[in-house]
Amino acid sequence: MTEDKKLYKEVSMMCANLELSYHPKLLLVNMVCRKVEHPNEKMDEIMEKITRTSVPESYKRHKGKQYMHVSSQKELETLESELHECSNLPEELFNGKIIANTVKYYARKITNKE
Repeated sequence: MTEDKKLYKEVSMMCANLELSYHPKLLLVNMVCRKVEHPNEKMDEIMEKITRTSVPESYKRHKGKQYMHVSSQKELETLESELHECSNLPEELFNGKIIANTVKYYARKITNKE
């Protein structure tokens, strides 16, 4: 198994219990993977890159359908809304920017495991 697939699987398992629907969870997992590999990228930059590369591939593989690309800003808004509704996120992630807090939280958990 390649390192990318291993990382994706590890992040997926870590986020599996989050009460998020498929699409927001897909975005979050891909964002965390990207953050681990590129720790200096900002959230909007990460979203832009994953929605052009890894998300369409994963979506096609899991759903068997083409991913319909929308703006990365719209994806960020949707993810933020879903994260605010997620009842089993750690409470400290709700203080400030929830997307950045959540992505960094899970990225730290992965990098501290290695």
